[in-house]
Amino acid sequence: MTPAPAAPAGRTLRALAVLVFIGVPLALFAAAGGLLLQAEATGVLAARQAATVAQLQRRLAAAISGEGRQIDTGAIYLAAPTPELAAATLQQLVIRLTDAAGVRLIETQPLDRFVDLSRAAPAGAAAPTDETVQLRVSLDAANADLLALLTAIEGGLPLLTVEQLQIRRLSRTGADDDADPLLRVDLVIGAHWKAAAP
Repeated sequence: MTPAPAAPAGRTLRALAVLVFIGVPLALFAAAGGLLLQAEATGVLAARQAATVAQLQRRLAAAISGEGRQIDTGAIYLAAPTPELAAATLQQLVIRLTDAAGVRLIETQPLDRFVDLSRAAPAGAAAPTDETVQLRVSLDAANADLLALLTAIEGGLPLLTVEQLQIRRLSRTGADDDADPLLRVDLVIGAHWKAAAP
């Protein structure tokens, strides 16, 4: 009589059968539940994107049909009757921006005006009504102040562009010289102007 050794194998098979018939379905139900939650989240995201697409389609249809507000493109230009006054307006704007950024302005110098030759009128046609004015600026600034100034120059209206930029480090005495050095900045700022009534 040797039925005793068969008992441990029978227990192992029973435990394995319980695991297969109960554990595997539970794992599959858990995985299915996770997939259902993910599908619901994907459906919510798809609904949001569909609403965004519908809104963009309405805006595009309104823009094509001419409805809606008209954008004033004149705000991107310096308004002045002459190029010299446009350069003076640009100079005043740069002085305000440098004061607001906390940098030390050393010098501003208007450069000779030039017409954008890519848009120059052919012979016999009317001359273009907008030109570019440029201003050379020298200043001293710390890194954070320079970043604030460049952001203000290129992020506001009228539209200004930094056409040239040269930065060199100035030596100064102090323990925090390496952490936040003083910089000498030379830049050329450009702006377009349209002739305005005097």
